Amino acid sequence: MPDHTEADIDADFASAMRRSGVTLDADRLPGMRESYLRYLEFVRVLDEPLSYTDEPAIALHLQPTLVKA
Repeated sequence: MPDHTEADIDADFASAMRRSGVTLDADRLPGMRESYLRYLEFVRVLDEPLSYTDEPAIALHLQPTLVKA
């Protein structure tokens, strides 16, 4: 994640947790943060446009996310 510092990622993760109303035990936070990092990687791949020759006709067209990893 080239444009994000560890502090940015931690702040985004904490914000996402607050918005969703989720609270976790301290021992679960590292695993959930790792899952959040994997989610950001996945979103980055989904946000990449496909060429017309590669894109199947039935492909889902998701709106680009506001989070750029």
